[in-house]
Amino acid sequence: MDRQSTSNGRGSHATDFSTLDGRAAVTPGDIAGKREGNELSVRFERGPSAASAARNALVALEPRVDAGCLDDIRLLVSELVTNAVRHADGPDGGEVQLDVSIEAPRLRVEVGDPGAGFDPQPRDDEMTRPGGWGLYLVDRIADRWGVVRNRMNRVWFEIDGVAV
Repeated sequence: MDRQSTSNGRGSHATDFSTLDGRAAVTPGDIAGKREGNELSVRFERGPSAASAARNALVALEPRVDAGCLDDIRLLVSELVTNAVRHADGPDGGEVQLDVSIEAPRLRVEVGDPGAGFDPQPRDDEMTRPGGWGLYLVDRIADRWGVVRNRMNRVWFEIDGVAV
């Protein structure tokens, strides 16, 4: 049974999204990659290079997404993949999964890891403390986001109207 938590973000993106053209960057450290029409699915070794490899996989979005919006998407993907590497309580190694899907005008991103998941908590008021900004940024930039827990932990976000 899935357990899901969601949040409405405060993001605003004002363009339209079409389809991916299938140009995904798959790095040598990838376990598997798939691109079909409006979907991109890539798996990475859970390690220090996972966030970079995930950002590289987003190259497929460049022709279709406003550069400012793509920067936001890269930032959020980096944060979620970093969290998956740092906080997943599964065995050492394993993989992080990145799935991107487009249902115009919405873009949805899911980052999955072998961890048991978590219940999102608000960031504390200590603004000078380093770390802990990932989900705060997701909440502020994405239009919607949430956490699904079943056989793996998946954090997802959606951004409306992001394509050119």
